[in-house]
This record gives sequence, structure tokens and C-alpha cells, in this order.
Amino acid sequence: MKQLDPKDPWHFMQQATIHCTYCNGAFDQYQHDGKLLQVHGSWLFLPWHRMYLYFWERILGTLIDDPTFAIPYWNWDNPDAMTMPGFYTDKSAYPWIYNDNRNHDHYKALMDLGYNLGDPNPRPDQYPEVKLNNLRKVYNIYKETLGKPRLFMGAPITAGEEAKEGAGALENMHNLPHQWVGPVDKPYHDMGNFYTAARDTMFFGHHANIDRMWEIYSIMRGHKVEFDNKDWLDSSFLFYDETRKVVKVKIRDVLNIEKLGYTYTSEVNAWRDIRKRYKKERLGRKRSAKEQVQLLPVSAFGTEPRPLDEPIRVLVPRPKTSRSKQEKEDDLEVLIIDDIEYEHGHHINFEVYISKPIEGLAGPDYGEHAGHFIRLPHFHTKKEHHSGRKAQLELGITNLLDDIDAETSDSLVVTLVPKHGKVTIGGVFIELQESDL
Repeated sequence: MKQLDPKDPWHFMQQATIHCTYCNGAFDQYQHDGKLLQVHGSWLFLPWHRMYLYFWERILGTLIDDPTFAIPYWNWDNPDAMTMPGFYTDKSAYPWIYNDNRNHDHYKALMDLGYNLGDPNPRPDQYPEVKLNNLRKVYNIYKETLGKPRLFMGAPITAGEEAKEGAGALENMHNLPHQWVGPVDKPYHDMGNFYTAARDTMFFGHHANIDRMWEIYSIMRGHKVEFDNKDWLDSSFLFYDETRKVVKVKIRDVLNIEKLGYTYTSEVNAWRDIRKRYKKERLGRKRSAKEQVQLLPVSAFGTEPRPLDEPIRVLVPRPKTSRSKQEKEDDLEVLIIDDIEYEHGHHINFEVYISKPIEGLAGPDYGEHAGHFIRLPHFHTKKEHHSGRKAQLELGITNLLDDIDAETSDSLVVTLVPKHGKVTIGGVFIELQESDL
């Protein structure tokens, strides 16, 4: 790819430009001038990237005359693979896939899915706890979302609409390895910036794993179509195929990977059985009898937006308490962080924690991690499109409440912890969303 004519649509940089074109404000929606076409932050994220990987792989296979060629996937959800794969970082052995615009300090480091830009690497004695926390976070994005695909895949967006940005749990998690691989200095090229991300070959190993994680989700749901909705199924995009023809592909065309001619190797997913161990090792820890518990006052969020320049702790009422097992299967309890405004040209990161109030007061710590909001620098070519555009974060919390024994609580303490970037929050509330299983 890199040796082709730079104007060839198969050239490495031409292929990399496809990604930034669809995420950087180059296109309006078809027949809807003024409405941005954006493949991130909605239910388009996973199927579009599957299309992108599919054609990239087929073009490479054609170039080397090997129709069986397959992209390797970086399975960072496995505790033995939570480091950068060595062939990406060995410049002398693999110069064609090496990229110097990475965080060199992470070449031999363990990736922490709680990483914030500039954090020190975990020490070897911290590895067991970091891996445990990583596996728990992966487990949560599956367990809390199976009955509601929008929580896993992203919020719907229909033709003619420029809705709130609503990335799903997998996209939010996918942003962390992007940030961890990319450099710490502005403008964060390559993996750390949407505009340049696909210039790093590690992008494709990372996204092949994201595609694999979507396939696992699909299997867990019995291959039930996530959104039986024409606005999703008939959304279409253009790509160059392995014959250099421009082809139009619909989402409904890429839902079955076996029909696309590929699959993923079978492996044991360590996160599947992590809940019991996590509860024993993390949630089962008892406070010392000598340890004083300091309770803190906490109030409702209020009606006005609040800057997240320090931790925000609020008391949030629940729509219903003491729900039966059947009720939990019928309706998922979802925490919503609403009207999130942030700077698009910077890394953004904040975390969400939940705890059970003690007589209306907050305990001494933040409680249990419920999720995070992570965004990469995002430079648009159409400034008018993203000014004032807001985001929403939806987090399933049904199982988490069982883990912290909060099912009988009529309210929860929700804590938003700023990690990086300027953010304003418009509201925090909880609602029940009907399961589709």
C-alpha cells in the first residue's frame, strides 16, 4: 500500500483518509444539507468500521495475491494481551507497520483501562489488581447492555437529524486504547487523534478486536438483529473495493460475518467469569474496626448546568426500588449523564461512580466504578456543525446495584470525577428502559 502511487485509492494514506473523511465533517447527510454525516457517537460506529476493515483487508489480500489474508486482532480484553503487540513496536523487524507517533513509554507497559493521559505505568506489583479491574470493566459493558443494544452500540440517529452524540459502551471503551497508544503531546498524532488515527497500522489491529467484541455481543444475544429499523439497516456508505470500484454498502449487508467470509478464533474470554472473583477481592473487603467512616452531605444535581472542574457528587432518585428478578429482566435501570458539553480539540475523560447513600449522606469514597466518558481530539472541517453539539452518556447499572446491595435504596450517590479536559454537565438522572430480549 505504501509503495503505490500516492493518488491510487489503495495507497496507504488514501485508505487512512477514508476514516477521517467520515468522522471529520467532510460530508453532509445525503439529501440533508447542513446535517453532518458522522460515524462516531451513534449506532453507526460499529457497522461502519466493520465495512472499513473488510475492504482494507480485501485490498491487502489482492495486493499480495492471497485471498486468505486476515487482519490480526489485538485482543486487549485478554489479561495476557493487555500490552502493545511486539510486532507493532519492533521497528527493525517490521518497519512497514511501525509508527513512531506512539507513546514510547507504553511499549512494554500494561494497559490500564482506567488510564488518564500522562498517568504513570502500573508497577509489576499492581498488575493483578489492574488486570482484575480491566476484566471487570469489559464484563460490565456486556452484562449491563445485553437487553438494550443502544447501551452497547450507541444511540440511534435518523436521516435529517443531528441528534445528541450518544456513543455506546464499546465505543467509549475503544477510545481508551486509542488514547493510551497515542503520544501525550498535542496534536496527539496518530492514534490519539480521530483525524490521523488510521495512519497507524495498530488502528486496524485495535478495530479488528472491536469488531470481534461486537461479534461476541451478537452471539450472546443469539444473533438477534440489534436494531430492526430501516434507518439503521439501510444506512449506506461508499468504499473502494478490491477491484478499485466504488461500491455502496448498507448496514444490513454486514451483520453476518460468515457471509462476509471471515470469523474469529475461539478463545476463553477471561472476563466472562470475573464477577464472582471481583466481588470477593474488591467488594468483599471489610473496613477495619478502627477505621472511622466520615459521612458527607450530598444534594440533588439541580436545574442548571455545572462545570466538571472538581468532583460532582449528587443524590439521584431511582424510579423504582426492590425490583424482582423478572422486573430486572423486563426493564434495565439506566443512569444518564445529560447535555455533556466538551472541547472537541482536546482529550476528554471523566469517570462515573455509584454508591449507596447512608441515611441520605455520602460515604467516604466514591463507590463502585459505573463507566467513563472518553473522547479523542476531534477537529472538524465544518466548524458550524459541532459548535454547541451536546453528548449524552447512558450507563446500565442493574447488576452493579446488586453487587453493592443497593436494590432497596430509593436514591443513589452518583459521583462524576474529572480526569482530563473541560466539561460541563447538564443533568444526572435514572430511568428504566425496556429490554428487547
